[in-house]
Amino acid sequence: MNARTARHPALLILLPLTLTLLLAECGGPTTPPGMPVTALTDSGPGSLREALAAATAGDTLCLIQSGTVTLQSPLVIDKNVTVIATGVTIDPPAGAAPWRSPAGPR
Repeated sequence: MNARTARHPALLILLPLTLTLLLAECGGPTTPPGMPVTALTDSGPGSLREALAAATAGDTLCLIQSGTVTLQSPLVIDKNVTVIATGVTIDPPAGAAPWRSPAGPR
């Protein structure tokens, strides 16, 4: 215990708790909730496009690395999903929106 934590013993509790809560945002250090998005590529294994296609309504997708996803065509989001993409930029195709949502039941 150093002088700072000796003066503020609550730090010993709050720091691990804060780290735990930050890791829980994406399901922990190893397994994000739902399908993990492990690649920043436009398509293929581990991509956001693949994860959206395989997801079911209510799933949470978590991009586990930061960077830029450069899209060749808009993503199709045709179900209710949550995407956690902290530190990720989605670069849409030239002149297009990054995603499209087909009309569904109202």
